[in-house]
Amino acid sequence: MKLYREVVVQALGSLVAHRFRAALTMMGIAGGIVTVVLLMAYGTGFQHALMYGFRNAFSEGTVVASGGQTSMQAGGERSGRRIVLKQADVDGNGLISRDEAKALPRLAKHFDEIDANRDGQLSKEELHAFHEKMHAQHAQERAQRMAEHWKKLDSDGDGRVSLAEAQANAPRLAQHFQQIDANGDGFITPEEMKAAHQGHHGRAGK
Repeated sequence: MKLYREVVVQALGSLVAHRFRAALTMMGIAGGIVTVVLLMAYGTGFQHALMYGFRNAFSEGTVVASGGQTSMQAGGERSGRRIVLKQADVDGNGLISRDEAKALPRLAKHFDEIDANRDGQLSKEELHAFHEKMHAQHAQERAQRMAEHWKKLDSDGDGRVSLAEAQANAPRLAQHFQQIDANGDGFITPEEMKAAHQGHHGRAGK
C-alpha cells in the first residue's frame, strides 16, 4: 500500500512539474483516439452506403435481359426463357399488333407465322407456342446434324467410333479421344460423345 501511494505521489509530482509536456501528451492521446473513431465511423458509413446502393440497384426484383433472354424468372417464365419485352406492346392491351411488331424486326419477320388465329394480333399464348415450335425445330436440326456427323465418323457402321476412325475422319476428335472415351474401352459411343459435348458447353457457359 505504501509503494502504491509513493507511485501516485511521484506521478502527480511529475505532472505538476512538467505541466506543458503532460498537456501535450494528453492532447496527443485524445487526438489519436478521435482519429481512430472517425476513421472507423467513415469506413462503416461508406460500407453501408455502398450496400444500400447495390441493394436498390440490383435488388431481388431486378431482372437482367440481354437479347430478350432473362437472367432470372420473369413473368412466370423460367430463368433464361426468351421473352418479348413489354416495350413492343405500346398500347398496353396485352397484344402486339403488326405496327407494334415493327419495333422488333425478327418478330415482324415471323408475324404471320406466329399469328395462329389470323386476327392481326399476337397474344402471349401465340408467342409461347411459336417459341416452343422453334425450340423443337432447332433441337431436331441439331440432332440431324449430329446424326450426319456421326455417320461420317463411324465408317464401319458398328455404332461406335474407334481411335483409327477418329484419326482418319476427325483429327481433332482423335486428340481428345481418351478424355471422351469415359469407360476406356477404346471406342466412343454416341452417349459418350453427347456427354462430352454437354460438358464442353457447360464449362463454356461459366
